[in-house]
Amino acid sequence: EVMGVTEYFTQLRRVVGEKPLLGYVYASNLILGFVMVIPEQVLSMQMERDFGMSRTMNGFTATLSILVSVPCFWYSEGLLFSYGHFALILSAHLITALMLFLNSLVTTPCVGCILGISAMKGAAFALNWSASIDFMQHAIRLELVSTCQTLVTWVYYTIAGGLGFSLWSWSYQRFGASATNFFGMLVVAVEFIILRRALAQWKAMSSLPELNSLPQSIRSIVLPLFRLLTPLGPLRFEQLNENEVV
Repeated sequence: EVMGVTEYFTQLRRVVGEKPLLGYVYASNLILGFVMVIPEQVLSMQMERDFGMSRTMNGFTATLSILVSVPCFWYSEGLLFSYGHFALILSAHLITALMLFLNSLVTTPCVGCILGISAMKGAAFALNWSASIDFMQHAIRLELVSTCQTLVTWVYYTIAGGLGFSLWSWSYQRFGASATNFFGMLVVAVEFIILRRALAQWKAMSSLPELNSLPQSIRSIVLPLFRLLTPLGPLRFEQLNENEVV
């Protein structure tokens, strides 16, 4: 039986509600898709308008980024098994933040650095995308996998990309490329901190379910301690019990 639109989104809300980690994946892709407009679109305008670089060179940066993404996708299975899904997603955040920060420092005398910096985009995209898609294949029921994967594509490219293009294009016209890259770096850095904190809280709560039975006054003291002390660690979903898969 084919689900209607209302039932489709009701199912998704329920899945995200029951599986907060899935919501974290969507949020991560929303932010990364939002800021990736800067190296994908704003950088192209900067190269042509500010640095007078040819479109051939512009295209070469995209090609280099794709080449770098290939080994990241190729070895993603081993990386996921060794370090976990969210380790790769958080790494993608760090790479993106570093890339945007370095782009904000580029001036005409060192314009060639753009080529090396742009290659980081391929690594960030590959790590995040492979981890996000693999997460959905292991963490949710089989009948909802294609639905959730379609939605994450829609979130990354349509919603985040559309909003990002409008905002970052305006920012480039108003403040310039360096400031735009720096603003993007701040967005990723803030999201990284929020995501890392949320994941640490989830790890603490899932590892110590007895905390749920404590009085609120005690939980308000104990939980911050566990958020500080509990490392995220690898989340290997091939080790999940059946009752943990929504």
